[in-house]
Amino acid sequence: MPPCFLGFECLSGNAEGDTGKPYGCHTIYNQFGRHSVLNNQYDGALAETCKSLTTDCHFTIGPQEGFYVNLTPINSILLREYYQ
Repeated sequence: MPPCFLGFECLSGNAEGDTGKPYGCHTIYNQFGRHSVLNNQYDGALAETCKSLTTDCHFTIGPQEGFYVNLTPINSILLREYYQ
């Protein structure tokens, strides 16, 4: 499994995020079943799995956390700032 670089969000070890914008929506294509999703952010950013683009988000992954998530209904991952 390739490494998940600092500042990236990764799906099963494949970098899917941080393309130069620190926050925003990252569209996911053709991902089905359970995958590991790692939020390897260093600035406190949260990653949320969303069923549409930037809306209908239900599962939040904190910085430096990872989980197995069923990506079949997921169409995007939203990176956003952490609010206290």
